[in-house]
Amino acid sequence: MNTTMKITISIIAILGISLLLYAGATILQDEDTDTDNTNINDNTQNDTNTWILAIVNGEEISSEMVNSTQQTYIQQGQQFSQKSILELLINQTVVLQNAVTDGYNYTDDEVESEIQKLLAQQNSTLDMYKQQLQIQGLSYEQGLQDYKEQLMLQDYLYDAIEGVDLNVSDADAMTYYESYKNQTGGELASYEELESQIIDYLKIVKEQKAISNVIKDLRKDAEIIYL
Repeated sequence: MNTTMKITISIIAILGISLLLYAGATILQDEDTDTDNTNINDNTQNDTNTWILAIVNGEEISSEMVNSTQQTYIQQGQQFSQKSILELLINQTVVLQNAVTDGYNYTDDEVESEIQKLLAQQNSTLDMYKQQLQIQGLSYEQGLQDYKEQLMLQDYLYDAIEGVDLNVSDADAMTYYESYKNQTGGELASYEELESQIIDYLKIVKEQKAISNVIKDLRKDAEIIYL
């Protein structure tokens, strides 16, 4: 396992979907007009009925999966529409399918070892982690599987953008600062004080754009059927 893998989520609050995938979801939702035909009603998230909303290379995504994922985000204080959640699930499915094909897979023992390392950094234990999962209504086995998928997603995506230039020039940072300063009416700290924060932010923006492009390319090669 890659010991330098980049973890962007808290081990105590594992989500079913990496937030990295949201970088492409909103853009794709605007571009993919077929999503307008998806039979999703934001007001029926508690409906006990379930139906298939999309099929990705033969793998089904159900309304129950969308509802469950939306509720998980709500519990984390984040609000996403069900159409956005569907796109997130499609993105996740496409990336995971390609990750498996390219050999990005880890054993339960490897994943558990990685979890224990992260917990140790947070002065936490595996028993405490299991208790947190139980509070969230998840079994340890499900938590292990969810985290394994996060590792696969993140390793695959970061490797896919490894050659992308994420450097931010001084000129770009200054341009952003001046633009933001104008928006705030000039009430802003000096550029020198904010320089490092601006550069970090612009790097994240470039990273998200690169990931969006990877996901777009993967989707072009995938068979995605909206029902």
